[in-house]
Amino acid sequence: MRVRAYVVGLTPERVEQFQHGLLTELPEWTGPATTLLGVDALFVPEALIEIDAEAVVVRA
Repeated sequence: MRVRAYVVGLTPERVEQFQHGLLTELPEWTGPATTLLGVDALFVPEALIEIDAEAVVVRA
């Protein structure tokens, strides 16, 4: 089964923090990410997350 979650509205600062490991809680987050990113999202382990300047793509 393949799941994709697109999270738009990420700020470049949040993207950079995630890429540099400063948002260490993000890979383990299993609920709405509103407190982390200001948007509703569901996250899975870090290995399944692709991130760019406009979206987080979760693939499973």
